[in-house]
Amino acid sequence: MTGPAAPASTPSERRRWGSAAATVFGVAVVAVVAHRVAADWRALPLHALRAFHFDARLLAAAWLVQTAGWLLVVDTWRGMLRPAGSALPLARHGRAYALSSLAQVLPGSVWAPLSRVALYRQEGVPGLAVSMALVVELVVLGLAGLALYGAWAPLAHGLPPAWSPLLVPLAGLALVLLHPAALGRLVGRMARWLGQDMPTPRLAGRDVAAWLAREAVVLSLSGVALYLVMRAVGPVAGLADAMSVAGLTVALACLLAWLPATALLKDGGMVVLLTPLYRTALGDTGEAAVVAFGVTVIWRLWLLAVQLTWAGLAAAWVRAAGAGAAGSTTPNGPASPGRGDDR
Repeated sequence: MTGPAAPASTPSERRRWGSAAATVFGVAVVAVVAHRVAADWRALPLHALRAFHFDARLLAAAWLVQTAGWLLVVDTWRGMLRPAGSALPLARHGRAYALSSLAQVLPGSVWAPLSRVALYRQEGVPGLAVSMALVVELVVLGLAGLALYGAWAPLAHGLPPAWSPLLVPLAGLALVLLHPAALGRLVGRMARWLGQDMPTPRLAGRDVAAWLAREAVVLSLSGVALYLVMRAVGPVAGLADAMSVAGLTVALACLLAWLPATALLKDGGMVVLLTPLYRTALGDTGEAAVVAFGVTVIWRLWLLAVQLTWAGLAAAWVRAAGAGAAGSTTPNGPASPGRGDDR
């Protein structure tokens, strides 16, 4: 004789468990990154550490610039996911985007997309739909990054890295994939390969162009924020150098996301691009490379701190939106237009 079946968990209980898991994940990420950054910082020579300073006002300005870019990129992501039928409010998109972005600091390039898929599954969005939107985002962001790098690299202090010719075929591939027909066929084949019954999405050319323009603005804001951080902590800063770094690192992270050592390419490219700038101020290539490495470490730590604040803001945003929705209903259901108008 069997006992009564265990009650199924409610959506609110699942959300609470998901929030708890996200909190544990966030604490683990912070611990791993803090340990790694502390080790990197201790490895810097004393004479290089003297080149750094701290300006809280410039860092606050950088946070404001980056937050504006974050709101724009979340809204753009919402548009990419809309063809899959997602009707989530912007606040929930912001929370999922912010929490999944924390996984970017972990070794390997798979944790951030896997985290985003898992978070959206808790919101009822199919994992395949999120995966397809991620492909679109990676291609669009990668091409926008290459465009930003190509526009600012001629004005920067240093020459492009020796491996920069490899960016040309990557740009060609991104252009081909950005064609709505090619992109639609790609995600359609993904669906069939995964054995999912999902119609091939139809992407309008005007939507792809709008996403590309928006992501270019987002990366430009990121470049401005990097310039402000460089001014806040380093001996010298250059806007063209910051813009080219912002474009190249994002392009490498997106278009080479399938490689296991993408983080090394990103950070290595940043050090290579910034070393000539600091050589003009310090006069020694070795010391300039060490300072460029230090700025790279500070930038990664700064990004983590910014993403943590975004995750907190997004969580508060979701709670506020939920409280507002609860306040607009009565025990008998949603308030009717004629109820309570005379208050």
